[in-house]
Amino acid sequence: MKKIICLVFALILAAPVFGCCSSDTYSFYVPDGAPLLTVTKLMSEKRLKIGGKRVKMELVTGASISNSVKGKQPDIAIAPINVCAQGEGTYVFAGTAVTGLSYIAARDYKGSGDGITLSNLIGADSDGKEDILYAFQKNGTPGITLRALLEEKNITYKELGSLSDYQAGVVNIMYLNSPADVRNAMCLGLEGGPKIKYGLMTEPVITAVLANSSYKVSRVFDIQKEWSKEFETESYPQAGVIVRKSIADSDPEFVSALYTALQNSVKWAKDYPALAGDKAKDEIGSNELPSAEIIKAFIEGTGKDIITFKKSADCKKEVNDYLKIVSGSNPALVGKTVKGDVPAESFYL
Repeated sequence: MKKIICLVFALILAAPVFGCCSSDTYSFYVPDGAPLLTVTKLMSEKRLKIGGKRVKMELVTGASISNSVKGKQPDIAIAPINVCAQGEGTYVFAGTAVTGLSYIAARDYKGSGDGITLSNLIGADSDGKEDILYAFQKNGTPGITLRALLEEKNITYKELGSLSDYQAGVVNIMYLNSPADVRNAMCLGLEGGPKIKYGLMTEPVITAVLANSSYKVSRVFDIQKEWSKEFETESYPQAGVIVRKSIADSDPEFVSALYTALQNSVKWAKDYPALAGDKAKDEIGSNELPSAEIIKAFIEGTGKDIITFKKSADCKKEVNDYLKIVSGSNPALVGKTVKGDVPAESFYL
């Protein structure tokens, strides 16, 4: 009996020792899609260690990352910039991982030059069959940047709940669930019906669509280029990296090693785009990225500027400027209640 009691007592004393192992493992959530390409090298490594700490990386859907951050689940995450801001208090901002990658595409476009202007999307078709702009992620970066540009240009828009809500004289926006839905609606048809004319697309999906000439789709409007012109900045940050504040405060050596690992991973993807594509699709199992061949073409093309990592110290101004624009329209999207409010200086590492 004494032996049993001693054994139980020993296990109780040992429990905290065994439990503390979890503090040596950090979770890192990565949304599927372009952000994955910034960390493909890291995700393909077996039993990844950064700064002496085990890092367990998990690929999640783009639609779920917001709730994961709100639920304070990951220790580290890549998330849309406004979602990063919503995590202020629990997380600190480590840097940008992806820059703007949105475009408007048109089917059977017969124009020339630089394509269309946003004013060209103002509804003139009484039954709304032709000039509705189909988009996605209403409260994510694609939807936010689209609305910000329309508002800056004083172009009235209407977000439709159904086709019957169509209104002439304004830009009509209909949101679908995902970039894949917009692609399919343009290339194959909307829910078995006719193909749409205008769609908001992001990289590398649009690269995949343009590679198939049978789709007869053209890139007709560059959201990033227009953003630069209207807001006098290079582009806008699409997604960023956040780290749990308690980790950043207690383990600065890990943060420094994380910076190096992210920079090396981005460089590797640009140096070996074919291998990055193979690993993202075949090894990691991305469902949202196109084929490895298209990934290679994207990284070698527009992806050279889109796939990046910039430390918070080097991108704080552009992030803050972007968040001010978003907050000026809808402060709740950046976790605030007053228009124009943005995260405090302490949010940035």
